[in-house]
Amino acid sequence: MQMNYDGYYQKICGMKTLSLIEKTARKRVCAALYYRANKAKVIASVKQWAVNNPGKKRVINRRWATAHPDQVKALSRKSSAAWRAANIELAKAACRRSARAWQRAYPAKRLENNRNWQRENPVKLRANRAERRARELGAVIALTKRERTQVLGAYVIARMLTKIRGEPYHVDHVIPLAKGGLHHPVNLQVLRGAENLRKGCR
Repeated sequence: MQMNYDGYYQKICGMKTLSLIEKTARKRVCAALYYRANKAKVIASVKQWAVNNPGKKRVINRRWATAHPDQVKALSRKSSAAWRAANIELAKAACRRSARAWQRAYPAKRLENNRNWQRENPVKLRANRAERRARELGAVIALTKRERTQVLGAYVIARMLTKIRGEPYHVDHVIPLAKGGLHHPVNLQVLRGAENLRKGCR
């Protein structure tokens, strides 16, 4: 949108004999000075112009977005992050809906991703399977973030010992789940696989 700065330009900068480049540069400086001196008036004028010319406003926005893709991405990320922070539950629900829709649309890709994740995260896979078994037996209680980290740490230790000593190590429940034990860090211990099998549900 072209603002009418001619009067302000005449008053502050004068109209001497200048080249086109010099006039353009000086006019930009004067426009900036005018904006600083009349900021509220300029903003109100721009908003009113946008209301009166929605089609032209969309064209200008598209041109700007095309010319500044990095800034558009940054603004979009900032806006999305602000919305997610203000609408946590809605954001989670939207994420779940999007994930389910993607899984339905690409079942083969989903299966491939699952296999890749399992291959790359064997410790988490074992921990997740153990938690699922415990949930089926009603032996799961809500864990804090720290307690979840401790549970995962037990499976990390078992895997490290298996690699170092060359024999299988298991994460065992001190009080078996079948006898009322809980899937909780205080009820976990790392045993040699042979010892865990001999222990059974005792």
